[in-house]
Parts: sequence; structure tokens; C-alpha cells
Amino acid sequence: MKPLSQSAACAAKCLFAVMQYMKSNGGTVTTKEINDIIQENVKFTEWELERAGKLQNIRWWTMTQFYSIDYNKAGYILKKQGSWYLTPEGEEAIKLGAEQILRNANAAYRKWKQEQDLDEDYAVEEETLEKETIINIEQLEEQANEGIRQYIKAKNPYEFQDMVAALLRAMGYYTPFVAPKGRDGGVDVIAYIDALGAKTPRIKVQVKHMPETSIPAKDIRSLL
Repeated sequence: MKPLSQSAACAAKCLFAVMQYMKSNGGTVTTKEINDIIQENVKFTEWELERAGKLQNIRWWTMTQFYSIDYNKAGYILKKQGSWYLTPEGEEAIKLGAEQILRNANAAYRKWKQEQDLDEDYAVEEETLEKETIINIEQLEEQANEGIRQYIKAKNPYEFQDMVAALLRAMGYYTPFVAPKGRDGGVDVIAYIDALGAKTPRIKVQVKHMPETSIPAKDIRSLL
């Protein structure tokens, strides 16, 4: 079997470390965590630690992003809204070892390319350009999702309450009551599916704005 290139071998061990971590920690990681996970679990060569390319990014990180597209197309990982998810197929593939996973993933990527009605013998430069485009789109999506999270976290409790009410209206509900500042008796928003509230469901909402903590069980019991 032909040995992996330096770039592919680097990506194989980095992505294997991420998949193993996900398997042991609930099956998901945020994109922001991946860098730390790899650095804590992978030994790098001097070549892998060098900066290269137009943007002078560290090689191991560039290779991880580049080949993660193959893993995504192979169905081993799912990328969604700034997080990676380990699929059942990915968990099963871990048994194959780092290098064989990458070989299988790359084969799956090439099969996917052929199914797009592209030339079977496309050039490496073409693959590189397409993957760079996918990476750029993923990075823009991650930045957008993070921007939304930070925008919501920065709101005070009353602004967050108004945003929840606005979201319900955008979903087609009527909101005849949105609590003013002060004591509200435990109900912050009332929403109806029709203007008069004659039809079900009729929704009573209690809004909690706790960006850094979970909602306590007592608050859920209180709402019930």
C-alpha cells in the first residue's frame, strides 16, 4: 500500500484524535475546541509546525481543515452550526485506525466528486481550489453563528424577553402580552395561534437569560 503523503499523514493523526475525543465525550465538539484537542493529543514534527501558504497558517491546522471535508463527505463527521458531530459510521470507522480512515474518506470524497458529473481525472489543483472554497464558506458560517451567539449573550434580560416575543411573532403567533419591567407573576409572554386565543395551542412563556449556566430545575417546576 502506498504510504500517505506528509500532508495526509498529518491530517490523519489530527482528525483521528478529534474523533477519539468525540467518542469519549458525548459525540460532539465545537469548532473552537478542536484546535486545543489536537494540540493536547498529537505530537507534531517540525515540518507540521511550520507556517506555509498564502496566509502563513500552521501546516497541521491547514491539513486538518482540508481533509476534514473528506471525512464529512464520507459521513464520518457532520458539521453543523459551529460544531462537529461523530456519526455512527465515524464511530465504527475508528476501529480502522487513523491512516485507513483517511484513505477511505478520500476515496469517498472522490466518489462524491464523480457523482457531481465532473471529470473523473480532475487535477489536484482543482480539488485544492474546491476544498479551499468549502473551508472559506465553513469559516464564514462559523463566524456568523458566533456573532449571533455573542449578540444574544450581550442582551439584558428584558431585551432578551422582547427578542423571544419577536421570534414567536415571526413564527406566526400573536403575542397579546409581553411582561413590562417589574414583577410579572412568572409569565413573561403569552402567545396565541390566532388573534383571539380561541384555538390551541395557547403558550405561556417564562424567559430566562442565563448565557453561561443551565436553567435550574426549580425554575422549570415553577413554570409547570
